[in-house]
Amino acid sequence: MKKKQMIILVISIAAILFILVLPIWNAQIVEYNVHSFADTPYYTQQDIEIAFQIDKNPHIMNITSTKVEQYKRTLPFIETIEIEKVFPNQLIVNVVEKQPRAYIPFAGSYLLIDKNAIVIEETRNVNLSLPVIEGITVEKFILGERLDKIDDDVLLALEVLLNEAINYQIISEVKFINIGNLGNIILKIRNLDVIIGTIEDCSKKMAWLSDIYLEYSVGVLDLSYVDTGEAVLKPLQ
Repeated sequence: MKKKQMIILVISIAAILFILVLPIWNAQIVEYNVHSFADTPYYTQQDIEIAFQIDKNPHIMNITSTKVEQYKRTLPFIETIEIEKVFPNQLIVNVVEKQPRAYIPFAGSYLLIDKNAIVIEETRNVNLSLPVIEGITVEKFILGERLDKIDDDVLLALEVLLNEAINYQIISEVKFINIGNLGNIILKIRNLDVIIGTIEDCSKKMAWLSDIYLEYSVGVLDLSYVDTGEAVLKPLQ
């Protein structure tokens, strides 16, 4: 009796193992949803399949949260990624892409950064309507990691400036921001040079700028004293 039970057990295990290695378990993406900053997602479904090695027909049980996090590090444009499994082999992938904020010059190229100063791309050209940040020296970087050796006060000022420019919907018009001197921050919007001064009252300064920059195409606009209720427009020297 025991021998018969053992045979049945062995056959059952063999049958289960056989079923588990059938191609029916080979993972495949059946739905790919992307919340993107642009009209076209940065990563295609094929990019995800290659990065996550889904193109090699892995078993669906091999798509673990640990591996997802590991593969995610190779895709710096991804903010979050969630993979829902629908057995036996279907994957529903939901991606939220990072929002690019600005470019920083680096050795003849540009580093595209997000809100946390994480480098998400190195490019030869400024391809997006985003400001170039001047006054910051980058000696080295690692794609997908935060820029180091940059003063926290500089990063804070940059974050405040970019957030306010986005809030007032003028970020795409700003050509550059010079943040080399936190006491005298300067930006250029279209062909208008703007003296921001410090980041104090930054929201008020950006509100003024958004209201009047279309009226003045050339000159120097001094917003460093908007707390007194005035802005000064000077001709270019």
